[in-house]
Amino acid sequence: MILTPLLLAALGSWPPGSAPKGSAAQVASAAAAQAFREGCEQGSLRLTPDRGRVLKNSEGEAFANGFSWGRVVAERTVIQFTNPPSTYMAILQFRDVQPKGIARLCVLVSKVLTDADASRALIETSPEIRPRQTWVPDMLLPEWTVDVPKQGYRKRMAVGRDGWTSLEVATYASDPSPPQARQP
Repeated sequence: MILTPLLLAALGSWPPGSAPKGSAAQVASAAAAQAFREGCEQGSLRLTPDRGRVLKNSEGEAFANGFSWGRVVAERTVIQFTNPPSTYMAILQFRDVQPKGIARLCVLVSKVLTDADASRALIETSPEIRPRQTWVPDMLLPEWTVDVPKQGYRKRMAVGRDGWTSLEVATYASDPSPPQARQP
């Protein structure tokens, strides 16, 4: 997530002052939160031409590579939304994952997602777990994490100084079956 602002700047899609104001901002933020729920939590994003498009590998590769951190990517999908505007989603499936390692990552990065909508999306699937706040070193980026390894996932929210907010769901690889006890 550290590279997110740099990668999005490279895509050149966020002109200053492009975020909607007033009720249009509420609608755009709600649409971004809904896209996160559908694509990252439910795995059933309905993408129409009016809503956005899947980027070609050459278009979305730099953006998606910022989230792989040297892991071997088996599949990569990057979506540029038009509704909500200024919003991207990266879905990465990793190969050769160790047990309890991150097997799948889905990240939504948006300039229209409000802190309130992002916070709700972070905790709504596990409200009994309080998010743990951390800081990305040397960048002073606030980040909140809900880690639920027994249920097989980790959720994270980060807020950048330049107006972007990211939400992610990382799915852990399942453990291989435990070894059987020896019979005497």
